[in-house]
Amino acid sequence: MNTKRNVGILVFLGGLLVVMAAHATLSMSDSVIRKGTTIEVLEPGPDLQDLIDGITDEGPAKPYLIKLGPGVYTITADGTTGFGLVMAPFISIMGSGQGVTILTGAISTGLPDSSSAIVTGASNASLTDLSVRNNGASSFSIAILNSNKASPRIQNVTATASGAAKSNVGVQNLLSSPTMNDVTATASGGTVFNIGVNNLSSSPTMSNVTATASGATSGNVGMQQISSAGTQVDSSTLSGIGTGAAGVVGIFAGDRITNTRIVGGVINDDVATNCRNTYDAALADVKC
Repeated sequence: MNTKRNVGILVFLGGLLVVMAAHATLSMSDSVIRKGTTIEVLEPGPDLQDLIDGITDEGPAKPYLIKLGPGVYTITADGTTGFGLVMAPFISIMGSGQGVTILTGAISTGLPDSSSAIVTGASNASLTDLSVRNNGASSFSIAILNSNKASPRIQNVTATASGAAKSNVGVQNLLSSPTMNDVTATASGGTVFNIGVNNLSSSPTMSNVTATASGATSGNVGMQQISSAGTQVDSSTLSGIGTGAAGVVGIFAGDRITNTRIVGGVINDDVATNCRNTYDAALADVKC
């Protein structure tokens, strides 16, 4: 017996098993590949909520990234929670570009909460480089909702809501302070009111945000604030178009709006606001 040769075969087989095992941990399916803490989804098909829920060791020292390839990813309401795609802390989602990766669905109920949103955000996480569209036709339709102190980073994102009978909202922030950079938030259609960005007891930081509302029969508001002192807006466009139009409704002490185009006028609740270089569609000065 050639002992050295047999040992060599055993070493080879052992190495082959290690390689196979490593490959098995990387390839979760034909369209989902895991590389350490990065999960790549090559095309639509896999359940994105299952991918998020399947991660159990995320944390400050081990953040995860889910990278979505081009395509239209249909989001449906979960049968148990009734919610759309619910993000989790320390698990970020990145698409392949606005209009290239699209999260879409028709999730709409009689409540302006996660049961009417395509995506619900989370703190210590980011949502980047994609589009979110809600075509729901019940009372409320929300593209992106951040609530209960969930304050993600939202960057290079288009959020569109349309079709709801009562209210369509591009981005709704409730008790949260997200950072929004290079975001387009659009609300249209409906029979009551539409809001591009709706801040409720929230203080987001917004830069290069285009918030537009149109088509409602009662009110169209670019950005609405209710008890939201501390909101920071810079280099943005806030537009209300049509019936009951207002670029901004509700400004409070501590808010700061600079270098921003406001179309449809401003309705103030507190004039002790720091506004600089704000102007309208005709480039005339607008006073907050």
